[in-house]
Amino acid sequence: MAISATWSRTLLIACTLLGLVLASVCSALMSNASGAIFASATLITNDIIKVYVKKEMTDRDIINTSRIVILGLGGLAIIFSVWIQNILVALDMAYAILSGAIFVPLIIGLYWKRVTSKAAFYSIIASSLVIFISFIIFGITSTLPIIYGLITGLVVIIGFTLIIPENNIEVSKKDTTIYK
Repeated sequence: MAISATWSRTLLIACTLLGLVLASVCSALMSNASGAIFASATLITNDIIKVYVKKEMTDRDIINTSRIVILGLGGLAIIFSVWIQNILVALDMAYAILSGAIFVPLIIGLYWKRVTSKAAFYSIIASSLVIFISFIIFGITSTLPIIYGLITGLVVIIGFTLIIPENNIEVSKKDTTIYK
């Protein structure tokens, strides 16, 4: 009788600890996901929609637009999580998108002074689309999407920089002083 009581207490403690660990992991995942979705929605709302789509937005419009973007990004997150179903593959895809779409505009933007912001923007969009399409064609574990994304980014950023000139604003020396 004493053995079964000890065994049941040990089982109860083990199950309780397992439940606490599982709840902690789920809490950390949800916290990370909500932060990423909120940050992405803020960037999309303030840096893309407010600048390119609807320039005259009130604070109420910004909040409502941000809420709609959050719902859309949450829906996309659910779709991708059902499609991928493996956290390591999801991380691999995220790094593929990051390196394939952001690397070329970042490096060229740092070293080539003639590059335009529109060219960098369209390069990131085109590279991301090529990477997503390549994932569908070649599979989500393939490395070809990264290569195709890098090539696409290079072609688009050079092409747009040479074809579409940006309105350069001349700044005098006295206007660049921050502190007087």
